[in-house]
Amino acid sequence: MEEAGGLKKLMVLALLGNGPVQGRTRMMKLLFLAQDRARKRGIELDGGFEFIPYRFGPWSYEVLMVLEELQQEGLVEEEVEETSYGPRFRYFLTRRGREEAEKARQKLPPEIVEELDRVYREWAQRRLIELIAYIYKKYPDYAPA
Repeated sequence: MEEAGGLKKLMVLALLGNGPVQGRTRMMKLLFLAQDRARKRGIELDGGFEFIPYRFGPWSYEVLMVLEELQQEGLVEEEVEETSYGPRFRYFLTRRGREEAEKARQKLPPEIVEELDRVYREWAQRRLIELIAYIYKKYPDYAPA
C-alpha cells in the first residue's frame, strides 16, 4: 500500500471509514478541509495531498491516483451513475477496505482522524453547492477567477 503514498492512502481510507462519499468534487473538498484543519492545529503532513485551484475549488490529481490504487487493491469500490450533467461517482469501502480503514485510523495521528471525521459529519450529506460556496468564501485563492 505504498505506491501513491502511505499517508494519502491512510487519509482516504480513514475518511471513507465514516461512510460513502458522493462525487469526486466532494471527495476533494473533504480531504482538502481535513488536511488544512489538521495543519492549522500544528500537525505536519509530510506526504499529504497537493491541491491546486480548479473549476470548483481545490483539486488534487493525487486523490484520483490514490482512489484508483485502492480500487485495484480491492479496498474501495466506485459506482458511476450517468446523469444529465455527466457521470456522478460514489466511493465506498469494500469489506476488506473497512478492515483496512480501522487500521488506517490507528496509524494516523489522532488529530487527522478527528478532522476527517469532523468534515465528514459536517459536509458529506449537505448539498454540494453549499460546500463549494463555503470553500470559495473561506479559501478565495482556490475560487475560479
